[in-house]
Amino acid sequence: MKNKFFCFIYMCLLALLVTGCATKPTAQENEAAAPKSEPRVLTVINNDDQNEPEDLTAQLELAEQTELTDQSEPEEEAVTTPAHTFVTEIKTEDGTTYIINIADIAQRINFAKLSADNYDLNYQAVLPLSLSFWGRELPKAGDTVIVNFTGTSTQSIPAPVFAGLLGNGFGVQMEFWDNLVSFDDDENNYVLFAQDIEALQVFTASATFKVYEDCQNNIALHLAYPFKSDTQACIWQVSQ
Repeated sequence: MKNKFFCFIYMCLLALLVTGCATKPTAQENEAAAPKSEPRVLTVINNDDQNEPEDLTAQLELAEQTELTDQSEPEEEAVTTPAHTFVTEIKTEDGTTYIINIADIAQRINFAKLSADNYDLNYQAVLPLSLSFWGRELPKAGDTVIVNFTGTSTQSIPAPVFAGLLGNGFGVQMEFWDNLVSFDDDENNYVLFAQDIEALQVFTASATFKVYEDCQNNIALHLAYPFKSDTQACIWQVSQ
């Protein structure tokens, strides 16, 4: 009986040993698989996802600031571009008054003798004024044009100098132009510009014209003084 009892005990211990060995691989397999579902792995991924939108937002804001800076540069250039100052405009209900200073568009005026049929008529100069209206509309009927000059003459002119306003022409010959003040009345077309000019002495001159018809393409100032025994061709030099 005693031998049978010990044999029984031995069989039980052997069975427990076998059972314990059989269950160990299952537990190890479960422990190896467990990290795949651990929350901390998911937490790390979520933290990365939360950081990405912040970086992306910062990049978008930087890109927008760069675009705004690029777009503002042309506006600054446009603002700093020097304005055209060759003519001063004064707008009223009766029309526009244009004030032109010859010193802004020319440094000198050359007078030459005009002759026809072997007869000396006068000394004259045709000074284009179109540059004053660069980028602007030319005078129209009802507008006023004022031309000013300050400078010296190489020769004395003991005679009055008259000024007329020409338009819709070309060149330095008066016959290729139209009068803008009156169609055929020279008393209205020409006004006193200066007189009794002394050589090399600073003088000022001014003329005001009321335009009676639209100026279509070009505009010019016609200056003339009579041919006399004591007058001759000269050059006017502007004073700054």
